[in-house]
Amino acid sequence: MHLFSNDINKLNYYAAWLHGLSFIGVLGTFLAKNEQVNFSTEVFRLKLVDLQKGDREATVETQKVGEVPTEALKTAILLMFSITCLFHIFYYTDGFKSGLYTEQIKNKRNLFRWLEYGITSTIMIFVLSIMSGVKSSDQIFTLCSANLVLMSIGYFIEVSPTKRDKIVGLIIGFYLLFSIWYVILSNFFRRISEVEDMDNPNKPGEKRKIAGWVKQVLVPMFFWYLSFGIVSSLYVKNYYKPGFDFKIYERYYIILSYLSKAFMGYYLAFGLTRPKSEDASD
Repeated sequence: MHLFSNDINKLNYYAAWLHGLSFIGVLGTFLAKNEQVNFSTEVFRLKLVDLQKGDREATVETQKVGEVPTEALKTAILLMFSITCLFHIFYYTDGFKSGLYTEQIKNKRNLFRWLEYGITSTIMIFVLSIMSGVKSSDQIFTLCSANLVLMSIGYFIEVSPTKRDKIVGLIIGFYLLFSIWYVILSNFFRRISEVEDMDNPNKPGEKRKIAGWVKQVLVPMFFWYLSFGIVSSLYVKNYYKPGFDFKIYERYYIILSYLSKAFMGYYLAFGLTRPKSEDASD
């Protein structure tokens, strides 16, 4: 009897189609409405300008690195869908008929899933960082690196031989998750406060505002990321119980992967193609 039940085969099949069609739909949207983003994508780094011997405080200033082009953000979203689609084709064909996916599931792990997440979720963190107002190039690099470590922790949990090791992995993983999102959301809410205290040069007497769609995508994305940690926690909780079925959690990951990426990708396709004049934020 084949290792996979029909539903997990079908789930990977449908996931490949959904991500592929999402790529086509979002690409078509970008081509049809080629707008500049209505929020600042400027990136800087800190430069030390004064440090006297014996001083406890250094004087630093921001040094502009450049701006992330709109095309880069759009390309990142398209890469997210296309890479995920290719991985689901790999799963559906059982590693292009190599049996690699079967072997992974049989051993109650999936190295390829965490490899894909390492690529696509890091792309997502990069885009979300730019949107949230994380302007330091060093911070953005650190957030992306921390997310790569977080994904490796996910695989570590699956290959760890004891429940204690898996729990340690969970604790480290949640610490990294909350650290990443603390930086993203704290920068975002600080940015809201700063922008809303500024006058709108296009509308005298009114204050500036952050684009509404940006607010509506960032906070929900934290909960989408958290949901993967919840699945991992349930996996650890039930791993040593009789009748444990790894394919149940594999299905959860497949479903969450599509829903989270669709939410972010579709919302950004909407937001990145809105005319700049609709919102007066930078």
